[in-house]
Amino acid sequence: MSLLKKVVPVVAAASGIAGLSLVKITKPSEDVLTVTPSETTKVDVVEVKEEVQEPVVEPPKPQIKEIKERIRDKFSSSKKTLITLSSHDNAWEVRKQQYQSKFQRITTKEDIDRWCNQSLDSEYQEPLYKNVLELCTVPTMRDRFTFKKKKIIDQGKGDPRWVKKVTDYRISNRKMPSGELQTQNGAITTEVIYKWCETGIEEEFKDDSDKRYQLVENWCVA
Repeated sequence: MSLLKKVVPVVAAASGIAGLSLVKITKPSEDVLTVTPSETTKVDVVEVKEEVQEPVVEPPKPQIKEIKERIRDKFSSSKKTLITLSSHDNAWEVRKQQYQSKFQRITTKEDIDRWCNQSLDSEYQEPLYKNVLELCTVPTMRDRFTFKKKKIIDQGKGDPRWVKKVTDYRISNRKMPSGELQTQNGAITTEVIYKWCETGIEEEFKDDSDKRYQLVENWCVA
């Protein structure tokens, strides 16, 4: 940068003329620090290799096939007994009549047995399950009485027909097992007989000549 500086008058030695002298002063430029390396600086470059983890591939999960409940699986908790070809003929007569009434066709016990086994292996459906319970199990005393068109006294312990049963019981030689009767002081009442029959008519039917069947028929049928 250039500056003009005003100076005091001076006498020129040679001319004797006094005047002003303009002196151009140049301001020295600011020092710039320049660093010059004496030698080339070496920079060690270390190559860093990034470890790349390979993705973990899980083995395919085995496909689990849905297991659907069958009629047979449900039936096992019903406490019913399946009717078989070896069951008594009277039991089959009850079921054949019911089967023919429901499906409107004449059939044999072999046909029913085949239908029952196919149905048991079918996928569970409520309507089919009820049909299996009705047609593929050993009939109860109630089923047999209905088949023979006998009237069961099942109107409750207040039914007057129970009163007659109490009277008949006092003079009968065909008694119900005392261990099965819910009595107080051994007294036979309408409620005692009613309670016994409530269970008795739901027992499995075996044969008309079976003593148990005859006993239930004697005290539980009008």
